[in-house]
Amino acid sequence: MKTSFIFFLVCGLFFFSYGQFSHYAFGDVTTEELLLKDCPFEPGAPAMILAERCELINEATAPYHVSRINKRIKILTNEGLFYGNFEMEYLVRYTEISMFNAYVYNLIDGEIVVEKLKLSDILITKIDKSTSKYSVSLPNVKVGSVVDIFYKRQDENLMPIQPWYFQSEIPCCWSEYISKIQKKATYIYHYTDFLPFTVNTIKNTSQSVDIKGGNIINRFVVENAPSYHLSESFILRPQNQLSKIELVFNAYNENSIWGNAIKPVTWNEIRDNLLINPFLGKVINKGRFLRDPLKEVLANSSDFEDSLRKVYEYIRQNVKSNGYRNIYASNLQKTLTEKSGNTGEINLLLITALREAGFDCHPLLLPTNEEAPSSKTDPGNNGISYLVAAIFTDST
Repeated sequence: MKTSFIFFLVCGLFFFSYGQFSHYAFGDVTTEELLLKDCPFEPGAPAMILAERCELINEATAPYHVSRINKRIKILTNEGLFYGNFEMEYLVRYTEISMFNAYVYNLIDGEIVVEKLKLSDILITKIDKSTSKYSVSLPNVKVGSVVDIFYKRQDENLMPIQPWYFQSEIPCCWSEYISKIQKKATYIYHYTDFLPFTVNTIKNTSQSVDIKGGNIINRFVVENAPSYHLSESFILRPQNQLSKIELVFNAYNENSIWGNAIKPVTWNEIRDNLLINPFLGKVINKGRFLRDPLKEVLANSSDFEDSLRKVYEYIRQNVKSNGYRNIYASNLQKTLTEKSGNTGEINLLLITALREAGFDCHPLLLPTNEEAPSSKTDPGNNGISYLVAAIFTDST
């Protein structure tokens, strides 16, 4: 009888620790969390995410979208101490990280001791002209610590909304994604459900789909997500193998640059709207700043192909890719001055230069993505994610 009692006591403690993360609400760290010695559903993990939440706020008329991210991490072994720090690379031109707060919780003599992040713990390192790294080394992180991290990330809308991955290098007890989208915009929700959703308001509208302040709110939760193992040889496309949620722009309900979402949009309508888009068609008509340098470049050109090659080489030698793929640009003169840009900025700059040099040149959109989420109205999400310069001579 005594043996049975001990068995049921152990089972009870196990199921308590396994289930206490359901419907997780960020608040004070508990003694039970600080006493955890192992991940209940992935024993031996160096650390685990007790809970994480991303709240995306996207207003149709705003030039940027905002992500508010909370993470609560439990350090389980010496190898897990690495996860008590924070690092993120970002494009300075398009992204801003602000409101960074972090706390370290330790249990000392039965009391919960809290240490708050100091400004001196934050280091911003410039990697190159366009990229910086945001690093935070938190104080007194040790085996048994719980680390709380909160930050706000603001990205210009020229950058697509990044997918939210419910899996990472360490297991996660509760991963939650909330999207607040202004009603003027419509999005397709593309998700992989390798792991079952505890909450999915797209599939189950009884799970608190809501509209507040002109926003449509959707919520997704995955519980007890295992860590990923992307080094295994059979993993061909790692990001496609992870449980995730991705918002794909569809259309604006009114004043859309793609057309009106009330009826099907044709590619002719999309073309016409892109040609008057201030971030695509209109930028290639603002090339006066290129006239003087092009006069010098083309001073001794002998024929059509020689001139074409010289303009191409001028852009190629003066502007390098920052590694991001896009079909839009905001300020081509700034791209040339900073000598760095995404694929859209570089190729729209090339088109603008070729037009200023007298060539019959037009933007050409190409598909490069495999198995992109489907969108009937947004070229960038039909796998058409690359823009190049098309030159015509006569009808060729």
